Amino acid sequence: MSTLWVFPIEPIEARYSADWFRWFRSSRFSKHLPADMRVVLVGDGRPHTIENGEFLDVTSTNSYKASQVMDFADRVQAKDVQDGDTVLFLDGWHPGVLQVAYMRDALGLRLRLVSMVHAGTWDQYDFLTRVGMRRWAKDAERGMLRAVDAVCVATNFHRRMISDYFGSECGELRVVPFPLFRSRFIDHFTAWEARPRRVVFPHRLAPEKDPEFFADVESRYRREYPEDVSVEFVRTKDVCSSKQDYYALLGNSRVAFSSALQETWGIAMLEAAHLGCWPVLPNRLSYPEVHTVGCLYDDAATAVALIRKCLDAPAPHVRESHADEAMRSIASVCLEKQ
Repeated sequence: MSTLWVFPIEPIEARYSADWFRWFRSSRFSKHLPADMRVVLVGDGRPHTIENGEFLDVTSTNSYKASQVMDFADRVQAKDVQDGDTVLFLDGWHPGVLQVAYMRDALGLRLRLVSMVHAGTWDQYDFLTRVGMRRWAKDAERGMLRAVDAVCVATNFHRRMISDYFGSECGELRVVPFPLFRSRFIDHFTAWEARPRRVVFPHRLAPEKDPEFFADVESRYRREYPEDVSVEFVRTKDVCSSKQDYYALLGNSRVAFSSALQETWGIAMLEAAHLGCWPVLPNRLSYPEVHTVGCLYDDAATAVALIRKCLDAPAPHVRESHADEAMRSIASVCLEKQ
């Protein structure tokens, strides 16, 4: 029996990582693997919390990743990790990638290493770049990318961004869909006719999401359509205290608006589309690959026009969930022969 060792992101209910922790240890993932392959999540899986509006806790995430490496090293020492096993990092920006590769090569273990990459210093708007880590982190990232056998990325835009930054040194990049099961939030879906004329900004209030542009668009909308007194512009971080509040708000709104300067997987807008909102998005980043062209804007003027159009439009066609296809794609990358 072979083993797929999964290094999950610390499970935070306010993020998708808690969902991923549940989904990757369930039959939703294992059904795409051979019957004789077991799935083991590395680390203790204790729940984590973050301050409202933050993406992660810097010290907590490093403590969690260190505990995962300790857990895996103990399993290697106990001979529980065997030739032919696979290691999957659900976030490839993980120092454990280098430590697992070190153990693999030093001990002569035949392991397949796969990582899913989200953000890094290849993106000028990323947190790591903003705080000055690019001066050294690019070298660390190059090692993390080259140490594994395959890297899963979100879209072709994501792949090009990494390839342009590292050139041929980034290794093999595979585009896989984002695993998002609608069952997590579908109970919050409200009928279109009952929804108020509400425009929601679903992102955290961080520079890379550009909440100031959302405020500018609201001001412009109210100047151009002063008669539309019922329209609401809401930032989720101002009114939601839990993920359930967040889903309930999206499921009872008409438009979800993004002005993101950084986006690869596009999770917030995917959730909004699954919850029946019209997504209005900038014509850049991964968005053109993930959403229909009719929802994309190039400037504030077209953004305002699209918001008005979507508020008055019939209910959108709710996106199908391709979570099983995503899980199958990730599993297939893990199962490829070295």
